[in-house]
Parts: sequence; structure tokens; C-alpha cells
Amino acid sequence: MSFFRWTAEQRDGVWYARKLVDGRNYGSTGAVWVRKSIAGLGRDATKRDAEREILRMYRAGVLN
Repeated sequence: MSFFRWTAEQRDGVWYARKLVDGRNYGSTGAVWVRKSIAGLGRDATKRDAEREILRMYRAGVLN
């Protein structure tokens, strides 16, 4: 599931909110991935937990 193109990804036990964005605003490399860590989720959190946290972060204005 994604929410406004934000998806949950886990790397080395850390959960991230990830989104593919157009490179026009971020440099000359074209499209790039923006990744923000999701604080408060442990290694044992599920993807569903991470997706709920992405929704909360979006509503709080942390993700755009």
C-alpha cells in the first residue's frame, strides 16, 4: 500500500518512508528517491505499523 506515493521500506532494521520524486527540484540526475526515517518503530514492527505511521506523519506535516 502507498499513501500519496509514500511507501514503507525496512533497511537494516530501520523503517523508512520512501517516495520517488521528479528530479527537477532535486538536481540534474532525474528522478530520485526521498527517504525519511520513521522514528519510534522497532525492528519487530510490521509493514502495516509502518504504513500507519506514514499516515500519521503525513497528517502532522512531516511528509509532503
